[in-house]
Amino acid sequence: NIDGLNKEKVLIAQGSNGVLEQVAAQTPSSQNGQRIKIEVAPNTRMMDNSGQTVSGDVDAYVVNYDYTHSITNKVAPVSLFANNARSQTGEELGFLNFAPLAVYSIDMFGAEGEVKAFDKPIKVEVEIPTGTPHPETGAPIKIGDQIEAWSFNEDIGDWQEEGNATVVSESGDKLMVQFEQSHLSTWFFGGRFFCRPSTRFLIQNDN
Repeated sequence: NIDGLNKEKVLIAQGSNGVLEQVAAQTPSSQNGQRIKIEVAPNTRMMDNSGQTVSGDVDAYVVNYDYTHSITNKVAPVSLFANNARSQTGEELGFLNFAPLAVYSIDMFGAEGEVKAFDKPIKVEVEIPTGTPHPETGAPIKIGDQIEAWSFNEDIGDWQEEGNATVVSESGDKLMVQFEQSHLSTWFFGGRFFCRPSTRFLIQNDN
């Protein structure tokens, strides 16, 4: 792990019916108090981008991007700005800026290729410090709150809305935000606000 990036690797063993047993992987705590955990259920079938089964053992990499480090903006795989974001139904939302609560990516590779989707969703849990402000309301996050989940759609090269993650529990000074996802990419939980592209001025000197 390096400043701004916290990652974990785990081997997922597969048999003829998919994943052999439940597998979990959790990143170390970041400087901002976050951890990302994934759980893959037994008999989950892993698929490539065309929907073909990826057989054999798979290496899974979970990375949490801590944006309290300035270096993260330089090494993160995508920008937190959308030129033309999409809704869940594919509607164009235009220019958006995002206020991320947690940004993470999950990559999986086997001998037969890269895993991009599953026939049953995997569980993602994000551990955040109690008192963290909600990215849209500014109020302290509490159990039951909904937080938007977005993924980077590699086909269109922009962000797409995926639904809402839910704050499901609190333990000590930590809250747990949970979501189930059926495909892999870079994801974030957070808020958004609409914006317009910056105005450009043309200054002409006729002298």
